[in-house]
Amino acid sequence: MECNMLGDKLRWLRQYAGYPQWRVAEIIGKDRSTYAYYETGRVSPSYPTLLKLSELFDVSCDYLIDDRIPVKEFPAWPRKSIATRIPPWTNLQNISYRAYG
Repeated sequence: MECNMLGDKLRWLRQYAGYPQWRVAEIIGKDRSTYAYYETGRVSPSYPTLLKLSELFDVSCDYLIDDRIPVKEFPAWPRKSIATRIPPWTNLQNISYRAYG
């Protein structure tokens, strides 16, 4: 079985935040199928997309791409509540976010 640490991290962060795949894809400006490929390891996100994902999930790009950092090991996440903010690079309006404790 091939190791897909980036995909595993993306899936874990998305599920922890309570987002469905289509919502993350919409926020980062990709198709749902493209984002699903990121999680399965079929496609790797570009650097600008990695930056958007790291900002959305409030983690560093190092955390996302460094295979030496285990999936659930990250520094004091979330530092900001992703459930209550829209990243500044998105142009989406009226997105309904749910708060998760």
